[in-house]
Amino acid sequence: MVRSEIIMVGENPTLAINGVPVAENAYITYFRKKACYGDFAKAGYKLYSVPLYFATRGITEYNHIPPFDDGIFEGDEPDYSIIDSAFREILDECPDAYIFPRVNMALPEKWERENPDELCDIGNLDMNKRRFCYSSDKWAEETKRLLGLFIDHIENSPYRDHVIAYQLADGNTEEWFGFDLRGSIGKRSREKFEEYKDRCGIEGTEEEYYGFLNEIAALRIIEFSDFAKERTGGRVLIGSFYGYTFECPNRTSNHHALRYVLESKSVDFLCSPISYIDLRETGRDAPCMLPLESLKQHGKLYFLESDARTHLTLPLFDVPHFDNPHYKPRDLFHSVETLKMYYARSLIKAHAIWWFDMGGGWYRYPRYMEMMRDFIGITESAMKKDTSSVSEVAVIVDERSLDGFDSEELNKISKPVVSNIRYQLGLMGAPYDAYLADDYERIKEKYKAFILLVPKPTALMKRIAAESEGCLIINSETANITTDELRGYLRDRGVHIYSDKDAVIYANRNYLFLHTASIGEANIKMPKGLHLKEIYGDPIDVTKDVLPARCSYLFEIVGEND
Repeated sequence: MVRSEIIMVGENPTLAINGVPVAENAYITYFRKKACYGDFAKAGYKLYSVPLYFATRGITEYNHIPPFDDGIFEGDEPDYSIIDSAFREILDECPDAYIFPRVNMALPEKWERENPDELCDIGNLDMNKRRFCYSSDKWAEETKRLLGLFIDHIENSPYRDHVIAYQLADGNTEEWFGFDLRGSIGKRSREKFEEYKDRCGIEGTEEEYYGFLNEIAALRIIEFSDFAKERTGGRVLIGSFYGYTFECPNRTSNHHALRYVLESKSVDFLCSPISYIDLRETGRDAPCMLPLESLKQHGKLYFLESDARTHLTLPLFDVPHFDNPHYKPRDLFHSVETLKMYYARSLIKAHAIWWFDMGGGWYRYPRYMEMMRDFIGITESAMKKDTSSVSEVAVIVDERSLDGFDSEELNKISKPVVSNIRYQLGLMGAPYDAYLADDYERIKEKYKAFILLVPKPTALMKRIAAESEGCLIINSETANITTDELRGYLRDRGVHIYSDKDAVIYANRNYLFLHTASIGEANIKMPKGLHLKEIYGDPIDVTKDVLPARCSYLFEIVGEND
């Protein structure tokens, strides 16, 4: 029997199958008819995800994207052939594949028509198209009923031992945003909040209400994960999108109760895309949406969803409202440099990654597939090395501080302080680790410098500020701090700065990544006794060579005698 688990390798939660760590690089596409399963199998990939749907519905109410596939529970009887064919398509190309389905648990439209009291007050683009409310117990019970049928079919199928995890997806874009994009507000949320007020002895302010809505989404993820973990007998991993603390500092995101999810014994992994800020331009960092190191503190695996656009990218559909600027294709040069950065982040930050070939065929190009093959080789080599962080800087945020900002305050305060600040942090020439404030006690002796993101003071952040002598506080008045000023602060705290000019630096004990912001000499300064050996690309001397702008370089760190 195949069993999957998370084991700790040094400081890093690591995916293991039957006790053996595996390369945490995977592939997924929404459009299986355009899938590159065979190409990725030839490149050495063993991990695959596949989207499957309870209902024949689009994944979002934001831009009217039509359904990607038929729903398993759309008819009077379940159509399990949809699951079977999806698995066969992967296994035909990679017979020894390990698969973790992305389970879109949105219920059929018929259920919502028959249960109007269980829905949000309004829809999104179409205000009359109301969808389920996270506070509905009736919705939760029906979701678990269908999830049980789904899991039972797979656990009793011939491909059972190819399944290593279930990713539980729901809400807008499958990422646990309420379908109303206002926090999932409806009759049931108001009823539950009244009970919550009485139980917690609170006044019931607007800020407390939005805090409650965030908790509801997190507790539903835990509830469904508990159910799935029990249904599978603990044989496989359970995970979900959640915890976009830095990316979505708005109170309506439903993502600001990560602290509860991290304490759950049933949630094994979390995932998010690479940040979408500034349309993912090169010449800057590609930051994480999550406080990654808090996940590690709690033994959770992190999967980065790399939905990197390439020169082959086209809009998914030609439909009204589908004008997403993120679907602008990159040229080949910037595609290559972007893929290098996303991969290097997973390698050096020691987390998993899946290449999300969203529209299918985005990677069907010799240069890209050559890179995918190289990445697997580097990952397998790195599994024998120490990939512990060497960052001397901790960035800390309290997610509770994000519940009180309305849309106007979002753009003036919480976004600049929590989200946009990642631009300067990413170019300050030194790596940093990111945490929730709840984990401060665990790590307060580990770092030389603490940068506190404080859109609004909370009791916890006030205490941390008082304890962390010499910390730097970023608030609405200091959010425009420059990269030179950040380097000055780090220098005063004795932090090693790898580059005195704007550059993206990732580093662990054995690898370093550099992404140049502008043309010029990188002047990388290594700690005494260490130097760099490039392992991906042409040899360069980072101490004196003039490097082009917006280029990515990956190095192994070696000692003087190597």
